[in-house]
Amino acid sequence: MWLSLTVLAYALIAYLTRPVSMLVFAAAVSGFTVFQIDLSGESPVAAAFDRGACTLVGAALAIGFYVLVPTWQTRRLGDLLGDLVDAYRDYARLSLDRQAHPADYDRKVMHAAIDRIRARRAALTSAADQAKAEPVTGPGPLSADALGAEAALSRAGRALVAVNATLGRDEQAKGLAGVDAFADSLDTAYLRLAALARGAAPPRGIDLSDAVQRLDLRLAAVDDRETRTRRSVLRWESDNLVEALDDAALLMAGWND
Repeated sequence: MWLSLTVLAYALIAYLTRPVSMLVFAAAVSGFTVFQIDLSGESPVAAAFDRGACTLVGAALAIGFYVLVPTWQTRRLGDLLGDLVDAYRDYARLSLDRQAHPADYDRKVMHAAIDRIRARRAALTSAADQAKAEPVTGPGPLSADALGAEAALSRAGRALVAVNATLGRDEQAKGLAGVDAFADSLDTAYLRLAALARGAAPPRGIDLSDAVQRLDLRLAAVDDRETRTRRSVLRWESDNLVEALDDAALLMAGWND
């Protein structure tokens, strides 16, 4: 009876502590190994010593290989975030080009851009989750920084989704004036964010507030019932888009100081 209870206790400790502490989990596994050796008639003290020595040697080898050939996820976060910014930049350009030139819209290209965002966002969040447990610091973002910037980029992406949804499957709609200039400004802003994420020298900044104000004036000057809904959504979501990108820029500004 007591053997079953002992095995159950080790299993519960290992199961409950694995998400919390790898140290306690490893201790539980080592204790269970020593317990099994004790049942075979061998000295538990000698078994515990051998187990501890092997664990220390294995840990030293693992850390040594990490030092010689670093694979820390923390060091990859900046590049992964930069890749995600590039994917969002492509989607922003396609979404706004569709508003300016609906006849040129290519559904396959848009879906490919969306798939790139999903894949790169998954890669970033997976790396950030692993980076939370790493004892590594240095220039560039940590896991919380990268996830905060990703949240801001996601807010900007949702604004673009709302803008894109106003056209549906209508490929014969009228183009909106002033959107091309705003798209160019956004492109520059995304390029700057990608450079900040990767720790590279960013290109010259652009005043997105001025760009969105000029877009708002151009859209407000149009008197067309057919495009009223599209213009209203674009005017509203462009403010949300610029606010989200400004937040992302603020988060990234001090990463490489």
